[in-house]
Amino acid sequence: MSFTKEDAENLLEEVRREFLGKVKEESFKQTKIRYFDDHRIVEIKFDLWRRYMNGKEYGISYMWTVYLRTQKIRYGLAVSCSSTDASERVLTELLGKDAIESLEDKGFSIIRFDRRVMLGRELPLDAFDETQKEESVRLMASVHALIGDSIATLRGALCFNTTDDPLVVALRDMKARYWEEWKNNGEPLIQKARENVIRFAKGESQELNIPSDISGDAGRLLWFVAGGVSDRGDPEGIREFLRALMEASPADALGLVHEYSRKIKGTSILGIINLAALVYPEELMPLWGSDKETRGILNPTSSKLLGLKKKASKLKLDEYENLRDRIKYAAEEIGASNLFEVAFYLMRMSKNKLQTVSYKEKHILQTYLLNDYLSLRGYRYPQHLVSQFYTALKTKGFVILSGLTGTGKTKIVQELARLLDYSKRNFLFLSVRPDWRDSKPLLGYYNPLTGGYHKTSLLKFIMKAIKDYEDNRGNATPYFVILDEMNLAHVEYYFADFLSVLESGRDGSGFTREGIKLHDSEEIEVFEGIPWELKLPPNLYIIGTVNMDETTYSFSPKVLDRAFTVEFHDVELEGYPPGSGESRLPNEAVEALRDSILEDLRGKSGQFLARSKEGINEAVKELRDAKNGEYWRILTELNKALEPYDMHFGYRVVDEIALFVQSAKESWENGIVEFESDDEIFDLALLMKVLPKFHGNRKKLEEPLKAVLGLCLSENAGIDVRELRREEVMNLLKNWETQRENFRFKHTAKKALRMLRQLYEIGFASFS
Repeated sequence: MSFTKEDAENLLEEVRREFLGKVKEESFKQTKIRYFDDHRIVEIKFDLWRRYMNGKEYGISYMWTVYLRTQKIRYGLAVSCSSTDASERVLTELLGKDAIESLEDKGFSIIRFDRRVMLGRELPLDAFDETQKEESVRLMASVHALIGDSIATLRGALCFNTTDDPLVVALRDMKARYWEEWKNNGEPLIQKARENVIRFAKGESQELNIPSDISGDAGRLLWFVAGGVSDRGDPEGIREFLRALMEASPADALGLVHEYSRKIKGTSILGIINLAALVYPEELMPLWGSDKETRGILNPTSSKLLGLKKKASKLKLDEYENLRDRIKYAAEEIGASNLFEVAFYLMRMSKNKLQTVSYKEKHILQTYLLNDYLSLRGYRYPQHLVSQFYTALKTKGFVILSGLTGTGKTKIVQELARLLDYSKRNFLFLSVRPDWRDSKPLLGYYNPLTGGYHKTSLLKFIMKAIKDYEDNRGNATPYFVILDEMNLAHVEYYFADFLSVLESGRDGSGFTREGIKLHDSEEIEVFEGIPWELKLPPNLYIIGTVNMDETTYSFSPKVLDRAFTVEFHDVELEGYPPGSGESRLPNEAVEALRDSILEDLRGKSGQFLARSKEGINEAVKELRDAKNGEYWRILTELNKALEPYDMHFGYRVVDEIALFVQSAKESWENGIVEFESDDEIFDLALLMKVLPKFHGNRKKLEEPLKAVLGLCLSENAGIDVRELRREEVMNLLKNWETQRENFRFKHTAKKALRMLRQLYEIGFASFS
């Protein structure tokens, strides 16, 4: 017999009582049972420590989770930090290796997902009998006793410095400015509205009578609250809900919201939440938002600080609960009387925005990622794509952007260049022509008839970048060149000189060791200032955009081996367009992001793209040691698996994977880009450096692609890649949102599946 939601809730309630009977309840920040409808998960969580930073939750918790779909239960100690590696380090520091090994002997294992690491145990629900339940409680109580007071000493490792939370910093500033207005106007109005709602519930009034026409910001707050509430459609339903709410405890309020939102006619779930918030203002926060700058509790400024990417009307109840917990934490930190007071300050942020919020630290001000900037400029990209492109550009300086037309391949480069230099003098757009056969269209040529040198816009641009770097070194500006429709001509012909010098390494000053020969005339060098040899500076970045059709040429392995290839494939129409097309970021936030990117691209010693062999070897060593050597083992196994098919890779690919991983972690720590986990970084490196060279027919590619796919599987995936045929591949792609959890390296796996589909459909596949 299958466990139902009610069975799971009853079971976890027993766990809650028994666990709290063995440990001190005051040890925990919160204990509650939650149901996640989308995933059919019932969970109880005991938070030992919890903090928020940049919209993300960090903490240590004991958890029991029931998975109704798979009829399993998992329990254990979970740690959530800035990355999976950091979480694992904290877990080890909390318990010690001996204790972890002892628990592993009892059937526990380390489970990693997103930023969280859990030392947990998983059992079928039908095996979780009374004995197993008691054992789970006993084991977690023993873990709690083992941890003792050591959590306090780990605050630094957990990034639990409350002054680093931009939301708390901003709310403190708002409170300093507007507390008197809240006390004199806001609080009395909310109290009056609450009294009216209670009178309506008791039958002493026939109308809700929530004031909504009062001037001032306090009245505007009530206008937002009243906006989703109506007693005209179902007054008795509203009254029944309010009475049930008043008889229940505050902890049960959300459950009643969920129940009555389906019963009451003519009122949105936002309205139900707002009514409940008036009854229990210390427990629930009113919810209303607007796309306009000057309106809404969840306006663009406050939503950014909350890490909220959805409109208020799109939030599901479990998402609201997470948001409410976030607000409750902030309310505690600033000493707010209730969550309406916090809502009042959030609403005021729509007028003040970030430029008048007195952030003291640069890293607090710079709360916008590069993708946020692009979104507010009106361009929509998946988060991982922006992070992938930026890190590839920072790592190599030569990036190929392939994929669907109209997905923003050119725009992402233009916007990055514009962000770094508003004058746009650091950006050059070149359209490749089909008749290009050598480097003359790019770099010009010596004309023996006139005795002069024919300059091109690219040559002038590179010489400008060289002069900037020679004059300013570590403070130079990055320069970006786009070769649009790069494969309209044979890249190996017109770009051959660049490919050679880009791989020649860098000298002590940062320039390429080898140069491109331009001429052999001393007069040209002296009188026209054109050097006989052109060495590329480290602040020059070259990006090619490509589209594959019958009018273009495919890339040779030589080209792909020397570039990072980023594919623009995913198109998400939901939420498009993301903005007005004009950046709404305050000037200070834009400047902070710009400064962070420039500092990140220039590097610690102002070297830009120049990396010594010692630096490369250090990056490789870091990759070898990462995850206790796990990534290195995967690379080794992958290369051995591809070798029988002559598709294995060389040392250059390994170096560039290592440099990409190193660069990604740096840029993530600098708050410029964001990744789901260290696994995603490694995944994207594999995607860009291994798969682009896969090009050929089914006989050549089928087994190598399956070898790649096999190494992408999660530990308990239950998929035999050797048995995959067209139907199975199509099923995985069609149901990717549910099937993606079968793969540890999701981006590489999805691309390999798409290439397998091509093989089965037309007998041929390529990366682009």
